Amino acid sequence: MDLFMITCIRYFVMIMLASPVVMKRIENEHPFPIGKRWLLIWRGIIAASYMIINYYAIQVRKQKS
Repeated sequence: MDLFMITCIRYFVMIMLASPVVMKRIENEHPFPIGKRWLLIWRGIIAASYMIINYYAIQVRKQKS
């Protein structure tokens, strides 16, 4: 299976699991607080980079064996 497709499916599942939590939290507080927005953006970028690198490494390892 293609690396991009695996990553998209995983993020889709993560969004589906996180959506109810975010919707519940919106009732009480803002899901993206003003003081922490850049922290959340960087956390997302780092997590996405990690996932892509991790799946790429697995794909390369499978090709070698």
